[in-house]
Amino acid sequence: MNIIIFTEGGNDNGFGHISRCSALYDEIVLRGLNAKLIVNTDLERIEMLSNKEYEIADWLSLSYLERNSFDQTYCIIDSYIADIEVLEYIKLKSVNCMYIDDYNRLNYPKGITLTPALIKESSVKNNENELSGPDYIILRKEFTNKRERIINEKKKKVLVTLGGSDAKGLTEEIIKKVIPHFPLFSFDIVLGNGKSSPELIDENRIENVNIINNASAYEMKELMIDSDFSITAAGQTVYELTATNTPFIPIKTAENQQNNINGLFDFNVINCLIDSDDPFWIEILLFEINRLKTYDSRLEFYHRSKGLIDGRGCKRIVDRLLK
Repeated sequence: MNIIIFTEGGNDNGFGHISRCSALYDEIVLRGLNAKLIVNTDLERIEMLSNKEYEIADWLSLSYLERNSFDQTYCIIDSYIADIEVLEYIKLKSVNCMYIDDYNRLNYPKGITLTPALIKESSVKNNENELSGPDYIILRKEFTNKRERIINEKKKKVLVTLGGSDAKGLTEEIIKKVIPHFPLFSFDIVLGNGKSSPELIDENRIENVNIINNASAYEMKELMIDSDFSITAAGQTVYELTATNTPFIPIKTAENQQNNINGLFDFNVINCLIDSDDPFWIEILLFEINRLKTYDSRLEFYHRSKGLIDGRGCKRIVDRLLK
């Protein structure tokens, strides 16, 4: 049995799709099935997929699809770009299709539509074959087995992760305008694609910052568990933080994160959202850091998030695809 996962990502639009598709790939391979990722990207190589079978290709064009055979395959499609004609062609050639959708982008062809968010009811309607909610949260395998979190009373270690691309440059803004307010805190800042800001740190004489480039899934899990709380973009990372019971301050960096945000509010995981387009987002972030630095606030988050995501989402998703 063959399963093909079509997705996209890179310097311009980040790595959230590639990350969650890699988790589904691992679940498929764990079952002894054949899996392949086909990625539309501006990169020549994708480090996150270095141990997986993948191809870089413009699969968004019908000409590519027509040159390749997808007969007797199951397909998963995770794209913000693919048009309906492409999706209908893949569906026509495959045994079954699953479309991952974060914001009700299209009226999809016959198949299964997955909204991998905490939202209680999916906004996507697809012949009653829509999946959403805590049971269908995608986690990389490293996050399904985790050590217990300790809520520290005094330790102040903060993880900053604004996505693989951070197209809006929020990390630099935080280094310049937020971190100097907390000289007694230790900040781990995760950057993607080999980006680094040593000059910026040196110029501002910042000593309490540790830069981590291209962290692996295991490294990310350890950083989360070792931190007291996190400042994060409101993408796929919020589910890994929730699964590790890591208190976090979410920053909305793209409109397609709205379902993530709605679900976090639905399940009372968060009580505040920062929009990066708000001219006062820095001031709001400073307020939220001062709130989360208290032991009681972090302990409350721990109890709200505990057990919400059980780590079996990928298993349920693949079960449904093959049903």
